[in-house]
Amino acid sequence: MTWVRIERWLFIFSRWVALCGLSTLLLLALFIIVDIVMRWLLNTPYEGVGDIYRVLLPIIVSSCFPIGVLQHRHVTIRFLGKSLGPHWEAYFNLFGGILFLLFFSLIAWQFTLYTIELQAVGEYTWVIQLPMAPWWWVTTCVMASCVPLQALRVVSNFIRDVTGRGAPQGLEEGMQF
Repeated sequence: MTWVRIERWLFIFSRWVALCGLSTLLLLALFIIVDIVMRWLLNTPYEGVGDIYRVLLPIIVSSCFPIGVLQHRHVTIRFLGKSLGPHWEAYFNLFGGILFLLFFSLIAWQFTLYTIELQAVGEYTWVIQLPMAPWWWVTTCVMASCVPLQALRVVSNFIRDVTGRGAPQGLEEGMQF
């Protein structure tokens, strides 16, 4: 399988994850609107909105990370590397990419531990008694998917910047499909 195909499949995956997150956000907005209308018309709020918010918000937030990783949509500070020249800039970019990879690995590990704990204690939401663990497994899987995505970015940056051979075809910075 070529780099272009790998990159294309990863972009398709990350876009679907982002689309699911956006759809979940719209669903949450619908629940909030229903709650507001019920308060206004019937003077009775929908009691489960807080629980739904509690289980859906982590999924919504995490769904933005995979596409952000693939498209380099994160904060970078490049003034030191640029001031020292392209050789040092390449090494600083590689170092930053490795740190970002370690950061996502740590997040995925901690999310996994937290989700295992939620499942072990059998935590449920307060009002409508939704089990928390299944929702957090979705969030954990999405965040864990960022680890191989960032690893791909580190490898492509290493090949392009440090070895000077140019990126494998299709792995240019900010590539859009």
